[in-house]
Amino acid sequence: MTADPSTGKLAARVCWGPRAETAADLAARWAATNHALAAIDPPLSGWAVADQDGTVIPLAEEHLEPIVAAGAAERDELGFSFGTSTDQDHGPLLFHASAGLHAPVPGLLNLARVEGSAAALGGAFEAVLAALVAAWEPDHGQLSAQPWLHAQQPAQREPWAGAVTYLSAARSSLVPQDLAAGAYLTPDGGMLLSLVAPDGTLPAASEVAELGTRLREAGAFGPVPTDRALWSS
Repeated sequence: MTADPSTGKLAARVCWGPRAETAADLAARWAATNHALAAIDPPLSGWAVADQDGTVIPLAEEHLEPIVAAGAAERDELGFSFGTSTDQDHGPLLFHASAGLHAPVPGLLNLARVEGSAAALGGAFEAVLAALVAAWEPDHGQLSAQPWLHAQQPAQREPWAGAVTYLSAARSSLVPQDLAAGAYLTPDGGMLLSLVAPDGTLPAASEVAELGTRLREAGAFGPVPTDRALWSS
């Protein structure tokens, strides 16, 4: 039986290629993410962290840089890994980022994601992905679920489509004009493509796979570069 994304875990996820950033840089992006999510829907906040005694306390802005710094990789060029979570009435939410990677490692990407059920995300699928785009300046991103990913089988470093898909400026310039998806320009010159129905219903895997095929055939899904953050044609 195919899993139903409306009842399973979803991930709003953005990715980009090598970009050197400090712990302070990444903490600022994380703070921008938190502010944007809270503005969308108050339940998309309330993040928590454990203090030195193991007591769970609300995540405050002054916690962010130390958490990022504590997640430094052994090799500077591999960046940082960090995140937090929150529990709410509609289930847990997770935020995680692996960022600051600035080495040409084929199997690794910089990424930031928010994971939770459709209800935990408040149904604000386009807005959550747009918040990540604004904060992290990525190459591409999507609202993803396992059935949609499995229906496409992307190659390593290759983007794929989601119920909502983000493409940076160079990629969005190749988007066909006759797609069966809502298209919204983003302030960075990129584009959000949405297959979410007006009532919030999520698309079938076949619809997402068809969008992925069209974008791949149009050349908009070139591999994420290993020498820079954003793809260019």
